[in-house]
Amino acid sequence: MNFKNNWQKLSLIGLIGFLEGFKYLLVNHILLFFASFIITIVVAIISFFLFYYISNEKPKDDRISKALKTTIYLIIITTIISYV
Repeated sequence: MNFKNNWQKLSLIGLIGFLEGFKYLLVNHILLFFASFIITIVVAIISFFLFYYISNEKPKDDRISKALKTTIYLIIITTIISYV
């Protein structure tokens, strides 16, 4: 590349720095978000089945609703704890 003055060099360096910073934010934070989202889904599925089999409600609908309610509470509590 042929630069006419130093401002073009500085603006190119600034653009490269901005793109590197944006790439850092994109890769680290978005991948971290998706990893935590996937982990939350896996924990929710495991805890749902765990609470479903632990609960001693007689009708299956009551067991499902109790397990679902407990799983949602667990997800909310862990989400609040992870962001604090």
